[in-house]
Amino acid sequence: MRLKRWPVVLLVIFLALPAAGCGPATSNVSGTVTLDGELLYAGTIVFIPAKGVAVATEIKAGKYTALKVPNGETKVTVENNAIKGLVEQAKQFGPPLGGIQEPRTPKGGSGEMPPGAKAGLEKQQEAAAEAAKYNKEMIENYRPVPEKYNDPNNSDLKFTVGNPPNQYDVQMTSK
Repeated sequence: MRLKRWPVVLLVIFLALPAAGCGPATSNVSGTVTLDGELLYAGTIVFIPAKGVAVATEIKAGKYTALKVPNGETKVTVENNAIKGLVEQAKQFGPPLGGIQEPRTPKGGSGEMPPGAKAGLEKQQEAAAEAAKYNKEMIENYRPVPEKYNDPNNSDLKFTVGNPPNQYDVQMTSK
């Protein structure tokens, strides 16, 4: 008698598995973010749906693309507090180092660096120079986002996700 139940149990499990993996439909959302008509150089934008998980993504040079945002009405927040910390640190200690020194051979060495090590060092120097340039630009272009846009209950930013092209251009004011 027990053996007759197994096909039914397996059928129920088989039918339930696809439903267990299904979550709410999602869409990608992209756009620009402006503050008083000027692109917000850097920050974070967050989409907070009524149901599902919030999705945060980085704003770079005023543009963003948020992936897999749950479809439906979302509240939106924008903040750049992390950049504020970088700017304050730069004011206190000076801007990040922009110059990179030439590689030096340790004392007692032959004067030549192995090609692999030299290539690796050059890549590190390029990355450090790019990071310093980006940090300098962030500091120069920083404008604080008003606190109301950091709070989903006070922000008046809303967007309905799911209707292509899912383009949302955020326009904030400092007033």
